[in-house]
Amino acid sequence: MDAPIDDFLLSLPKKVLPFTESDTLATKANYLHLASCIALEKRGVYNRFHWENESREDGLYLLKFTLEGVGYLRDHERGETHELPPGHAFLIPNKSRTCYFAEEGKPWTFIWVNFIGKAANTLCTELTKINGYTYSLIDYPMLVDALTQLYQYRLENQQYDSYFVSSQVYRILMLLFQLHDSVAPSIPSSILNACEHMKDFIGDSSLAIEDVASVAGYSKYHFTRKFKQYMRRSPHQYLIKIRLEKAVELITTTDLPIKVISERVGFKEVPHFYNVFKKNMRITPGSLNRPMH
Repeated sequence: MDAPIDDFLLSLPKKVLPFTESDTLATKANYLHLASCIALEKRGVYNRFHWENESREDGLYLLKFTLEGVGYLRDHERGETHELPPGHAFLIPNKSRTCYFAEEGKPWTFIWVNFIGKAANTLCTELTKINGYTYSLIDYPMLVDALTQLYQYRLENQQYDSYFVSSQVYRILMLLFQLHDSVAPSIPSSILNACEHMKDFIGDSSLAIEDVASVAGYSKYHFTRKFKQYMRRSPHQYLIKIRLEKAVELITTTDLPIKVISERVGFKEVPHFYNVFKKNMRITPGSLNRPMH
């Protein structure tokens, strides 16, 4: 690799690196190492090309980038079909309810990268949550170059260095995160109003996403999609986030009992509050410092 592996480790989001100080470099490298395959294909020349993704091996991720022609990605879960002209890509987990295809007589040329690895899977899951499956790389030549260079390396090296390839796949994933951040649109007033509504009713344990969607003027399904597009998390995840942030504020600035605090942030039962708090904050409410009197 161009840089020492320790430098590479530091460039990845901390939540995908569950290491301790005692872990060796070999342990870290093994966690980050990917099993991968890279190729270029041309489909749809003589007959219709179609592949149901649920038939693939579980745990793998597939990245496809269109060079020429047009391909299609069908999301069975949402009932949507995405066109993939040149400069567009998709990133999907295998066993997802999707398929991709090319029409007969309309060739589709693409680079694909198939990979599996613990840390990479965590990153891809997060990318799917915040962006969905498809990407436009037309105005992001750095990503296009990274993909084509990876394919060129594989073409020129039959006995390729799998650790080097791993580092390049992670580079591409980091660039996808960067792409998402760079094109994040301004948040419309309807979504901002929904956020304010959740803050205003943070202590209402009966608050339903349908109610918040109504405030925004959308159906629950359409609202959830729009909310994730702009806020990078689902409405439910956002509600949990602001409830826990308020809980931390009350725990660290007041002497209110935990039971009262849990009720004020929308939890009927203290055990449920503890479980949600620990799952998301990685600590218990009781481990936070209470104010001194």
